[in-house]
Amino acid sequence: MATETGVCLTWEAPDTEFVDIGYFVYRDGVEVGMTTETSFFDYGLSLDGIYHYTVMAFDHLGRVSAPSNIQEIATPGTLLPSINVIQNGGFEDGVASWERLRLQAYVSGEDPMEGIRCGRMFFPAGPTTAKISQSNLVLEQDTEYMLFFFVRSNRVANNELVVNMTSSSYAGLVGVPSTVPYTIGLDHVPVAVTKDWQPYCLSFRMPPAFGDAFNVTLSFQFKDGTGLLGYYSLDHVFLAKKGDVERLTYRP
Repeated sequence: MATETGVCLTWEAPDTEFVDIGYFVYRDGVEVGMTTETSFFDYGLSLDGIYHYTVMAFDHLGRVSAPSNIQEIATPGTLLPSINVIQNGGFEDGVASWERLRLQAYVSGEDPMEGIRCGRMFFPAGPTTAKISQSNLVLEQDTEYMLFFFVRSNRVANNELVVNMTSSSYAGLVGVPSTVPYTIGLDHVPVAVTKDWQPYCLSFRMPPAFGDAFNVTLSFQFKDGTGLLGYYSLDHVFLAKKGDVERLTYRP
């Protein structure tokens, strides 16, 4: 968690006979991670640095592809907090801009294992609804965005946490009740969470709209009907345009 800069890499799946594809990610010739997604969030970079990334695909038979083209990325020389759409993404300064649903959600709690301030959700007994959200995010129409965050749980690996995004911009249109928030961008995307802090990167595109932008609510919540004794800790939440991700900077 002691990082200052990060970058999300994205690529297209190769046109190959490989099945069950995964990817090795290399920074400056050194493997920095493995993923089954077509994106990877690398962190722990330095300010004012230049990094070179390549990706290699592999399958369940152990076959490995040739390296991809080299992608050069330069990090900024100074922190650029204005890129981030989220307010108080690190939860360090209290509860400003974050909202909670139910007593089982805290928008500024202390992780009992790490001793850091972060967003927390837990189930004291049985399934219920627990959610941390942020409203009034203004996102441009027909634009690609990247959502970054860190999360961990004190339970075994599971996918009970989901990320959802809603907007009232379509309210009143045919087939969209004006009283029901319209899911847009991210539709209850499950997140595979483990006991260790892990970085996540989700990409999405805002659709065309009748206006210039959408007023959006971003939520982290549990799947309906799930929940055992335990908790989730959420930290370093950032949302930026895809074209700005190589300049995304955060301070833990």
